[in-house]
Amino acid sequence: MFIPLASDRAGRSHAGVSTKKNALRVRNRRRAPPKTELVAAAYGFPADLTDDQILERLLKLNLERAAAELKASQTKKPKSSRAKRDDEML
Repeated sequence: MFIPLASDRAGRSHAGVSTKKNALRVRNRRRAPPKTELVAAAYGFPADLTDDQILERLLKLNLERAAAELKASQTKKPKSSRAKRDDEML
């Protein structure tokens, strides 16, 4: 989305500034790997997966983690009991 500067609306031009900014944006896009490659690398997936394959793997991983969290929350943890010392009030 392009939002003109106030000076642009007043009739003054900043064409040089816009050209430099656009050149920087294009250069940065060329350097940065696609987000799918970054996600694949972060999760240890092969780099040649399609977006749909990555989403399927992320959904599977999410469901596995949710099931593990649910199981952990339902497991009763034994209370630690220790002997009361003579100098304790309770």
